[in-house]
Amino acid sequence: TLAVDEPNHLAMQAKLQPGGTPVSPAFVASYLADAEKSVAKILGAGKLKALDARNVTIGGVTALRFLFELPAPPQAEDPQPTRQLQFYVPVGDQHAIITFTAPVKSYAKYEALFDKTAAATVIRK
Repeated sequence: TLAVDEPNHLAMQAKLQPGGTPVSPAFVASYLADAEKSVAKILGAGKLKALDARNVTIGGVTALRFLFELPAPPQAEDPQPTRQLQFYVPVGDQHAIITFTAPVKSYAKYEALFDKTAAATVIRK
């Protein structure tokens, strides 16, 4: 699922994937390392900055809330760094990843809405 607000350069993406690894400190470290590798592979010289990682509860499930900052892709029409607020929600043998993206300069304006939207997620087992 993908939703885009082009005028404000906002995006929301949600996806389900196999594997429901429970939240733990070791998982957080592994997730952050994998995210950095993924961004380096896509952007080349760009580096992902992890600004925050903490446990939250979504739909009664212990989830992770990550805040990342990404440099602007060099080929972008309007190059500006972005922030991504990402939630990892494990349920059974699957997990959901919910990602909200906004430009750094306007991210603070939308952060509460992003958190509220993620918290409203309903989990059906």
